[in-house]
Amino acid sequence: MRWSLLVLMSLSLACTKKDAAPAEPEKPAETEPAPSAEGVDWEESPAAAAKTAVARPLDSPELPPELRAPAPALGAPPVLEVLEQGKEPRQALRFSVEPGSEQKVTLNVAFTIDALVVVMRVGEPIYIVSYDLTLRAGKAHSDGSMPVEFTVDAANIDMELVGDKRVSRMKLALKTARKITGSYTLGPQGRVTNVEVSLPKDATRTSHDMADNLRWALIQMNPVFPEEPLGQGAKWTVHEGLMQGGIHVNQLTTMEVVKVEGKRVELAMEQQQSAASQPFQSPGLPLTSDLRLMGGEADGTLDWDLSRLAPRSANISANVLKTIKQPTSDPKEKPIEVVVRASRALDFARD
Repeated sequence: MRWSLLVLMSLSLACTKKDAAPAEPEKPAETEPAPSAEGVDWEESPAAAAKTAVARPLDSPELPPELRAPAPALGAPPVLEVLEQGKEPRQALRFSVEPGSEQKVTLNVAFTIDALVVVMRVGEPIYIVSYDLTLRAGKAHSDGSMPVEFTVDAANIDMELVGDKRVSRMKLALKTARKITGSYTLGPQGRVTNVEVSLPKDATRTSHDMADNLRWALIQMNPVFPEEPLGQGAKWTVHEGLMQGGIHVNQLTTMEVVKVEGKRVELAMEQQQSAASQPFQSPGLPLTSDLRLMGGEADGTLDWDLSRLAPRSANISANVLKTIKQPTSDPKEKPIEVVVRASRALDFARD
């Protein structure tokens, strides 16, 4: 599984091959001189992707109409539009998890980041965290939704892939990542709400990154189904506002039923994101930055048994490009402009 995720990241996210520079435990892992923003060849960056994210102004005609408008409110129900209902026979796709059921699953979540800061290039070469999770379903609510709790039973990184210069920092981050607990509510149509991911108080910045990436994976692996019955070839969109990396994001996802048989459904998904200019705080960092532009792209596949808490398999890659104004340690100095490309991937298959 580790190697399949490496292939995914190398093909879809083109991970870096550079060694990490010496760094203190919670400083950027990699720095090198870089040309101006105009001179950066992002195709050679750690996060260059086959489907490359582009940060566009909200009035750009290249954005879908949904992404040109302000993002839906956080917590508001998503807006679903059925584009095609698919072939007969059709059926309403609904989750039907047995209350009190428990499921163990291993998720492999990869992350890499590349940034241009003035004349320095900084980044985090790819690392892959393998999580062993236990998911537990609670008693169903009157509306059919169900509380789900999860614990991290184990979290590991192949340190041979990390490099000697980052081993101590990653070991420290994993120590607290293994203590992550959390919960969410799963609706009968697949909507995930009330996501809580808890870390110990002594969590490092890298631990916060890991927790945020795990939160992303748990949300991404759960599809949201419309009311209408669907068959093979059905397509629909899911428009919603959500919090991602401290940013209020406007997200539009297009889902397609590749195959459906009873509770077993195979899906393909594509996703676009935009965001309005806004102040935000990255996970684990006290400084408030100003987002100027942001664009995101994602795609992947899911294979679900809708009577279970986790999919049979998931393969998703995502790419985000953003321009931010970041304050310096000296309040008298002007904020610096930073161009950031961050990429994540989720890959797992149950035995």
